Amino acid sequence: MFDIDKPSLDKKEMDALADCINDGSIAQGKFVYQFESEFAKYCCIQYSCAVMNGTSALHLALLALGIKPGDEVLVPTLTFIASISPVSYCGAIPIFVDCDPATWCMDVGDLKKKITPKCKAVIPVHLYGNACNMDDISAVARKHGLKVIEDCAEAHGTLYKKKQVGTFSDISFFSFYKNKHMTTGEGGMSLTNDKQLIEKMKLLRSHGKEKTEDLSDEDFAQRQFISSEIGYNYRMTDLQAAIGLSQLKKVETFINKRIRYAQLYHELLNGSGVTFPYFDKDNVRHTYWGFPVLLDCPDTKVKVMIEFRKRGVRLRPFFNPCHLQPFYKKYNSVCQVAEDVSRKGILLPNIQSMEEGDIRTIAKWLRELL
Repeated sequence: MFDIDKPSLDKKEMDALADCINDGSIAQGKFVYQFESEFAKYCCIQYSCAVMNGTSALHLALLALGIKPGDEVLVPTLTFIASISPVSYCGAIPIFVDCDPATWCMDVGDLKKKITPKCKAVIPVHLYGNACNMDDISAVARKHGLKVIEDCAEAHGTLYKKKQVGTFSDISFFSFYKNKHMTTGEGGMSLTNDKQLIEKMKLLRSHGKEKTEDLSDEDFAQRQFISSEIGYNYRMTDLQAAIGLSQLKKVETFINKRIRYAQLYHELLNGSGVTFPYFDKDNVRHTYWGFPVLLDCPDTKVKVMIEFRKRGVRLRPFFNPCHLQPFYKKYNSVCQVAEDVSRKGILLPNIQSMEEGDIRTIAKWLRELL
């Protein structure tokens, strides 16, 4: 029927790429700087750092905040592995937190139980476009002196109490992978209101190379290739940024379409036996990266996914809890709610390139199978 990861690209993106190529600026340059500025403005935050993907954005955030080997970082287990692996890049130890049984985002009660004197930061993930309880998470972080890094990879445009997610933390980050609300193919962005943190991340994203823009001609000749510390090649290209600038102009249209389709799913599947995620409609704008539901048991989930695949529609299972991934089993974490939710959860397709008739067909098939 359709590719559930298919991005919404048209002539405007082609024109943006042509402008970039004709300008001769295809590496990191003016298009990246403009994209950083425009995306920060969209998120109502001061500073931004565009990078090659969301994973590198999180890695830079952890480094900028001083996370080092042996530190502990509180992370949700019900998320994609890329929310966890940068913690390991830093030599730090992930402390896995269970999910809330209603929202499926980080459970604040379990978060409180798992804080130790070694914990330095917490990474709440706005799962599938739903917003975490940032008031309570922020309060816990303040009490225990924890840095907060919001993972907004699946939450472009999500609002919590009328503010953009990504603005409740020391640093936040977004992904622009092809299946996100808006895309640059690959790409990511770190955001903060702290000028020192953004300067640190920008230093690290490009080999730790010192800025040369403000140097005199003589100093420039001497210091053009001085790296003050070990850095990385995490730069975004102007080609990616050109696509991003075009996508950013459309992102609210994309989001509103996803919300409208989610409302239709709710109407068509209400009473069918599936469980929807809870969110406070007065305080949260859920932007639906996919349409997540729980079925009655794991066997039902498997049968439904197999039958849909036969009909040409690939459904996504929920993420496998990260504490059960082979590399992380050694920590012997207990997150029973996340295990149960993961076993029963599927994501129904909900992308802006779909039509209303697709939603109705998928809902009809699901009701019949159930």
